[in-house]
Amino acid sequence: MAHRRPRIAAVLCALLALASTVGARAANPQLAVPIDCRPQDGCSIQSYVDLERGPGVRDFGCGVLTYDGHRGTDFQVRDLARMRAGVPVVAAAPGVVRAVRDEMPDTGKAAYEAAGESERALGNAVVIDHGDGWTTFYGHLRRGSVSVRQGERVTAGQPLGLVGLSGDTEFPHVHFEVRKDGQVVDPFVGAGAGAACGETVASLWSSAARARLPYTPTGIVCTGWADAAVERTAMLEDCDRAVALSTRSPGLVWWAEVYGVRKDDRLHVELLGPDGAVLGTTTAIVAKDRAREFRYFGKPRPAGGWSAGRYRARLTLTRADGSAVLDVTREIELR
Repeated sequence: MAHRRPRIAAVLCALLALASTVGARAANPQLAVPIDCRPQDGCSIQSYVDLERGPGVRDFGCGVLTYDGHRGTDFQVRDLARMRAGVPVVAAAPGVVRAVRDEMPDTGKAAYEAAGESERALGNAVVIDHGDGWTTFYGHLRRGSVSVRQGERVTAGQPLGLVGLSGDTEFPHVHFEVRKDGQVVDPFVGAGAGAACGETVASLWSSAARARLPYTPTGIVCTGWADAAVERTAMLEDCDRAVALSTRSPGLVWWAEVYGVRKDDRLHVELLGPDGAVLGTTTAIVAKDRAREFRYFGKPRPAGGWSAGRYRARLTLTRADGSAVLDVTREIELR
């Protein structure tokens, strides 16, 4: 019987290898962040998966950073200038590329709707199969930037393309969607049901990714100064554009884009002079939950011109229950 031992050993090794493979396939994927850009570089999460069944919205933290029926996580680039500079989208986990689209223009929602392409809402996109029924989608990529081919095997962190403005979108971002056997899964919650607000014990994100993705229900996308009324389109074009202001400027205007505002939030802005005196204030009550809210406030130049010195703008956001959510101050020097 000794001559059979090598064959038995070979069979056992094969079974062990198969068991190992099955175990690996059965495990949930551990996802890396699918965008090579951090908040300090102007990138952050704009929208989460909508977990509310039926009408209404609810993200995994029981906030409003989503919209009705949203199936993915949107990693936004805060302006078109950053988008054009090139922000890499990367594979969240190893797998095989199952589909690629890379011919749609970066013209956003209006052009997309005019073309009547309802079946191509994600614009330019990459789809990756991770095995065991797990699939990830990467949408709204920049035309001509997709760097992988159908059938190609990719590793976690491998570049797939660049953030764009293709398909059904109003701002540059990558729509990252996770599915298990065709069903949408929120990567912050995992495939299990009934998670409490903010609970991430079954999260699909790796520990390194989770450290990079804290949940912040309300915050600032961008702020800036101008010498006249501001159009939101200008902010979306270049949040950091330089504006030359002086004591001779015709006006002093401060603007801000806030994300995650809720119905009945109180937004208060005040403008203060170099001596600390309040030059003017404005208050608005938010009419409905909004993913983003754009506000500006300013004053015209006084008859004698602006006094030289440091001016401040302060924005506070208070919830309907009186809780303070934001208290942001920005300064500018006039000479």
